[in-house]
Amino acid sequence: MADENKVVPLETLVINKEEFEQLFLDFFVQYDRIYDFSSSLDLFELEAEIIENSREENGKIIISVEKFNELFSETFTDYYQPQEVFQSFRNQIIRSGKTVN
Repeated sequence: MADENKVVPLETLVINKEEFEQLFLDFFVQYDRIYDFSSSLDLFELEAEIIENSREENGKIIISVEKFNELFSETFTDYYQPQEVFQSFRNQIIRSGKTVN
């Protein structure tokens, strides 16, 4: 019975803050060049939301993967095309960091 009540820890994303900021900047420049990204404020708001919903420790951003994906999904809805570009960017951030339980 005790196993039923056991809480499974959330997966956490840990990424260097400078690398995180550089990835956002690189993505913005790349996307703007290819797709004429006129709503750049959304990308900067997403970056701010991720930082606001994370904690910083020793120059690293720490956020649950679940919250990270939630914030990304709220910002980049079907309005943004092609959706795969944003999924690829999200995955790039996750790969650049490390996930821990």
